[in-house]
Amino acid sequence: MEPETIVPIDATLATPPTPTTPATTGDTVNWQDKYNGLSGAFKQEKTAKEQAILQLAELRLKYEGETTSLKSEKEQATTEALRLKSEAETARAEAATLKAERETRKVVSAKSSVLAEKFDKGFLRVEGLEGDALNQYLDDYLSDLEGSRRSAVRETVAGHVPAQSGGSANASMSTDELSKQLLTMQPGTAEYRAVEEAYFASLTKGNSR
Repeated sequence: MEPETIVPIDATLATPPTPTTPATTGDTVNWQDKYNGLSGAFKQEKTAKEQAILQLAELRLKYEGETTSLKSEKEQATTEALRLKSEAETARAEAATLKAERETRKVVSAKSSVLAEKFDKGFLRVEGLEGDALNQYLDDYLSDLEGSRRSAVRETVAGHVPAQSGGSANASMSTDELSKQLLTMQPGTAEYRAVEEAYFASLTKGNSR
């Protein structure tokens, strides 16, 4: 067995390095100046931040105020739009009603001038009637009027005024008074027919005081 060979250790590796002393420039560090500089920069940054916060708050208040104002204006505009829409719908309805009344009066006038007069005074209840229904109503009404007139004429020729259900009150009323009373009554009722008979009887007598 051969003896182990011992390798000698390099003396440079076995010796630890010697720490070096940093070179000095000869200038003395003024920590107070450094602190003052940093403190000044901090204060400037703080002041800038506070101003930014104030500006943001002002912008927020301005935005909220403008938003409130715009909201109020929007509500007013909506209310005005609804009012105008309602007025427009009312105007359209009134125009449609007037048109219907004109068309109805044309039909009534074509039937009889007497019916036209009663229509103008509000005696005819033709609301909602048109076409065949309107013509049938007018024919029936005209027939009733003619029957009442003929009866009144026959009674007058015979020498006496027909008896009126309603007593002497209707007989003593003038044509204008009877006409006004008819405006307040419901057509087709017994009371209405009684006053209507008195009305035509008054026309026959010429009692228009």
